[in-house]
Amino acid sequence: VRKEAAVTAAAIEPREPVVAALTGALAEKVNIGLRNAAVEALVAIGPDAVPATVEALERLDADGRKLAIEILGGIPDERGITALTRALVDEDPNVRSAAAENLGCADRAGEYAREIAVTALTAALGSDEVFLKLAALDALQRLDAHLPWQVFEPFARDSVLRRYAIAAAARSDEEGALDVLAHACVDPSRTVAREAIVAIGERILHSMDPGPFSARMQERLRRLTEGHARVLAFARQSDDLRARGAAFIALSLYGDAEDIAHYIEALLDDTLSPYAERALQAYGHDAVGPLLRVARGEAPALRASALSLVPTLAPPADDDDVRETVRISLADESPEVVAASLRVLAHTGEPADLERVAEELRHHAAR
Repeated sequence: VRKEAAVTAAAIEPREPVVAALTGALAEKVNIGLRNAAVEALVAIGPDAVPATVEALERLDADGRKLAIEILGGIPDERGITALTRALVDEDPNVRSAAAENLGCADRAGEYAREIAVTALTAALGSDEVFLKLAALDALQRLDAHLPWQVFEPFARDSVLRRYAIAAAARSDEEGALDVLAHACVDPSRTVAREAIVAIGERILHSMDPGPFSARMQERLRRLTEGHARVLAFARQSDDLRARGAAFIALSLYGDAEDIAHYIEALLDDTLSPYAERALQAYGHDAVGPLLRVARGEAPALRASALSLVPTLAPPADDDDVRETVRISLADESPEVVAASLRVLAHTGEPADLERVAEELRHHAAR
């Protein structure tokens, strides 16, 4: 019944008595289910519930204030975000940490709300409370806050907070940040090394222009004696796909041709293939030969994937080996392989290949 009432509350007019009754329920001490249902209902009501919730934040006990903060964090409203920034100095440490955690959603309330949240959270990093700093660092990461490295640098030496410093380093282009990020890849702690490798791989994967960052990380990683072996260990694991994919990209910065086989094997995995493709692109024309060997003898789906990548690797317009492989593949029984071959031929073919292309208009597969 409470569940239905929470859903229905958002549709009831007038709003004022409904909101007043629900915010009053936040002070409930015995009926916890009622209290939780009131939180759900107020979030569903949305901005109309913000003024009363902000007012309740001033009079409730610590448990009630935490609930009010949860409500304000669930409603994308600038007034609520402002109230959450004030709650960062609440007398109760749990309320302070909850406020920091919920400020991580401030971007849903607009750019100005995000800005005031980032400012307040940055100030909170000066606190002596570990849990508050943890919550603030996590919120800043979710807000994708690009702050000077000096803000995060002190946490790079803190065993509890270090992972957040590493994430911040991956968003920075400052020399000190990149040094910390590279050395974290060979940290004795597997958790720290994983965070660094994931941060490097995902920045390169999602960047519109990863070249400058890749070059600077490549220089640093190649100076680390154990770097290649450590990153390769993550690329070979099978259970943590996110770390494995990111390790493909970090591994490609070493430029070792023997690593190409690891990427090719992953092309058929929907989760790993974007990482594997980006890694192969780092090798350029050097990856064409291994891909062609796969295109001549593996399962059809992998042959098609390997062929499709060839034109993206510094298109080898004068490569006879590519043309010969593609011409043979045009006779393949798999429509996927034939389609991939046509795409490569569009980049590498000669005038005489037009007859071969024309023949495929009779292919049984419409694609």
